[in-house]
Amino acid sequence: MIGKIPQEINQLQQLESMDLSNNLFSGGIPLRMSSMNSLGALNLSYNNLSGPIPFADHMSTFDDASTYYGNENLCGPPLPTKCDSPISNNVGDLRTGSPEVRQFWISAGLGFVNGFG
Repeated sequence: MIGKIPQEINQLQQLESMDLSNNLFSGGIPLRMSSMNSLGALNLSYNNLSGPIPFADHMSTFDDASTYYGNENLCGPPLPTKCDSPISNNVGDLRTGSPEVRQFWISAGLGFVNGFG
């Protein structure tokens, strides 16, 4: 597979195991993956992933560095490579962020307004 891991991957809420190793995925690991609470096994090794690992919520259970081996531009726990900037800076804001980031925050805001109303 070539390209980015889709932001919508978190919609696979019943998924228990995911092996995306040895592909040509690039870009960052979607922050939304941390909400995949049924995921018990994850392998993202040997791709071209980059940026901070979203090591929060359920993603913090994948604390074996081998999950991420072979992605030279990944940083942060559980890897020994420290990130230059915190993960929150990877997100950006609505004016300068990627279209996926803008879409996520706009959708989150609309969902909040709908749910609250």
